[in-house]
Amino acid sequence: MSVFGALFYVISNNITPIFVCVAIFLLARWLTQPKDPWILPPGPFAWPIIGNLNKIMPKEGDNSGARRVLEIARQYKTDILSFKIGSTQAIVLRKFADVKEAFSKDEFTFVNPTGPVKFIAPGIIGTDGAQWKEQRRFALSTLRDFGLGKNKAQDIIQEELQKVVETFNERGGQPFNSKTLICNMVSNIICSLIFGHRFDYDDKTFQRILFCSDQIMNSSMRYIILGYLLPIWIKNIIPGDLFRIEYAKSLMSEIKRDIILKKYKEHVAHYSDDESRDYMDAFIKEMKTHKSKGKEHWFTEEQLLDNVVDLFFAGTDTSTTIIRWLFLYMANYQEIQEQVRAEIQDVLGDGRLPTMTDKQNMPFTEATILEVMRKQPVAELLYTRHTSDDATEFKGFLLPPRTLVIPNIYAIMNDPDHWTEPEKFNPLRFIGEDGQMIKDDHVLSFSIGKRQCLGEPLARMELFLFFVGIMQKFRIEIPPGREAPLKVELGSGVDTPVISELCFIGIE
Repeated sequence: MSVFGALFYVISNNITPIFVCVAIFLLARWLTQPKDPWILPPGPFAWPIIGNLNKIMPKEGDNSGARRVLEIARQYKTDILSFKIGSTQAIVLRKFADVKEAFSKDEFTFVNPTGPVKFIAPGIIGTDGAQWKEQRRFALSTLRDFGLGKNKAQDIIQEELQKVVETFNERGGQPFNSKTLICNMVSNIICSLIFGHRFDYDDKTFQRILFCSDQIMNSSMRYIILGYLLPIWIKNIIPGDLFRIEYAKSLMSEIKRDIILKKYKEHVAHYSDDESRDYMDAFIKEMKTHKSKGKEHWFTEEQLLDNVVDLFFAGTDTSTTIIRWLFLYMANYQEIQEQVRAEIQDVLGDGRLPTMTDKQNMPFTEATILEVMRKQPVAELLYTRHTSDDATEFKGFLLPPRTLVIPNIYAIMNDPDHWTEPEKFNPLRFIGEDGQMIKDDHVLSFSIGKRQCLGEPLARMELFLFFVGIMQKFRIEIPPGREAPLKVELGSGVDTPVISELCFIGIE
């Protein structure tokens, strides 16, 4: 018998005592560790290795765990909860004022260099310090120059809107799942700004980008996060690719190597200093400028590939999910849908395409968008922010270096101290006595503070123009004899709705 065979025989025949010995050793090691100097908020007992991960595993009615975490905070009578995600120390904030204060500070703008965010969004979102500031500043400036500060983005969105209207008309009001179509139109906006052109919806390269993105951001996201939060030695002893990290890495490499890099080489071949057509051209120009300066910078080919991954993933997933929720809510709330359509037709009639100048004349439509965003946040718990490498003081607590700071977006969006009857779907909560929109910063769909989503202006433009354009042309209904529940897909990486077929019936 080989050494490995003998070892397997011994272990398999003594599994219970071995497990008990290992458990006792880990518990003893955990109990005898020296007391930390940190002053932490109150929180639940954290198990060795897993911490409090058992509290946030997907559960029917609470996919993210945000509701259970909120209930724990209430039990401990605290607005700031101590929590352990695997071996990572975290705090959970459930009040808007605390989130706003924390995220306005430089000490809370860091990311874990070995965490899941660095892997999933390696360009801008997954960096910090001087690199993050440089790349974020450039991205904000470039996106503004190539669309957000002009009519270019609006023109691109209107073009996609017309393509979608054509597709809906071809369906003839028959039930279908619009997820792929919505993802196509949102993704093409990003492609137009980054690459300088849109793709046909059946283009093989385009479809491959969307497939890889969906596999990483939805099908594999929860596994990836769990894998990165567990201790390294635990991951190393588990055979195979249980956490789908290697699978996601292969998809990420494919996107960079076979798609983005090819586009980059095409841009280099046709580059001209006299014309910047899109984000890639602007980045290449910065690469040439900084190369001659000799100062530290991150305008490199690898950084460009990482940035494009960031912009594509972040720019597609959030807007796609919100639009899907919008359609689903309209199908379930026919009276609200009719009020929205009446306002749209009063302003636009049946023919003219919507523009952003119409927004101020459609307060109820805008209020409906906001209320759906409040009721169905895309990410109810955010795992992107960490404190710095130094101890951090906050609200009387002393936090360890690189503490994970988690805002409970669900708790904030349903805080009874701020919202009247938060459990109800009521767009009128955003309408003042004068009939105009009431701005409310508590709707945190795009986060807040120094790391607020840089694509928020583009996303809000997409949401308004797509929603208005579709509601102008179609009545959305649940197919007879079927259901389209307002439920989250259990186990999804972000809180996406369960797959439902809807009817988009053309309005004569």
